[in-house]
Amino acid sequence: MEMSADRMLGIFGVLGIVIGVGVAIAMDPKIRSEMLFAIGCFIFSGVALSLTVGIWAFGTDFSAMKRVLVAGPLFVIICVSMVEASRWADGRYHRATAETDKKGKSTDSNSAQPLQAVEGGTTAPKKPEAPLSGPGSQPPLEIRSPLAGKPSGPEQQRTKPSKRQEGQAFHEKVPEMVYFSLGENGMTMGGSLKSFTEEKSTLINMGGFVPVKFHLEKGVIYCDVTIWGGPTGPPIQLVRNEFTIQPPNWDRNFSDNALEVVDNRGEPIFQLIRKTPSHYVMNGLMPIPGGGFILATPNEARGMPPSATMPPGTLKPIFKYPSWKYPGQYVE
Repeated sequence: MEMSADRMLGIFGVLGIVIGVGVAIAMDPKIRSEMLFAIGCFIFSGVALSLTVGIWAFGTDFSAMKRVLVAGPLFVIICVSMVEASRWADGRYHRATAETDKKGKSTDSNSAQPLQAVEGGTTAPKKPEAPLSGPGSQPPLEIRSPLAGKPSGPEQQRTKPSKRQEGQAFHEKVPEMVYFSLGENGMTMGGSLKSFTEEKSTLINMGGFVPVKFHLEKGVIYCDVTIWGGPTGPPIQLVRNEFTIQPPNWDRNFSDNALEVVDNRGEPIFQLIRKTPSHYVMNGLMPIPGGGFILATPNEARGMPPSATMPPGTLKPIFKYPSWKYPGQYVE
């Protein structure tokens, strides 16, 4: 049986629709090449069926009005169907890839948090205690290095307590008073957390320079420390647990409850320990604007002249060094 050109085009058009629908349904929605093949089948079907209608319109004996009334709606149906079928296949692909991307995103639950410690004795601990839990406690330290831009502190896995455990577990209330010590048994200052947060008072004021600031943010106590460095800026600065160390030949190491900086000889020059959520202890050198230093050690805090230096071995290291090799590891 001899087939005319319009019939063959019509058959090809129907086959293209069937193939396009079948591929679009059976394809892996995340594979772009299969989506493009399905759209190609729909376009081929639309062109073939349009040619079929065109050949019929030119070859029929109907009047011009009848040909327009029949061919016009058919062209519209074919074109709209081709576009909608292509959009359907493309939509399946984009929905599938969007779901894959959404599932692949990991939630960063470790944001920069303040230091934490538990109740201690009168001697600076070599290993600060594990973080407390509860609304009055401090989350683990995640300090951001100025070079990396991402949290570089050691992460600790914690099991989230159940609702029953949260109600029954011991936890520490957010304290009303906070304390800062220069040396474990040296000079201790304290005051109302509310007054510090509202900037109505300060712990230490060195002629307008305030090296230590306490503030409360979303139930978390922060202790910001800035070491005076003159016109060149502070060599050590801690703000909301993000620290910067200016001298490139100094090293630093830290954990949930302690931050330590050593000089190019490996001698500790700055130690900040959180004994409790409301009590911070600093050991090391604190320069005074205009000249001189305060030397804070576990045994005392005393003034020193501008020409003085810290004797070697004044402070015992808390951590092992270099920090890239022993991140967060204490001296045993």
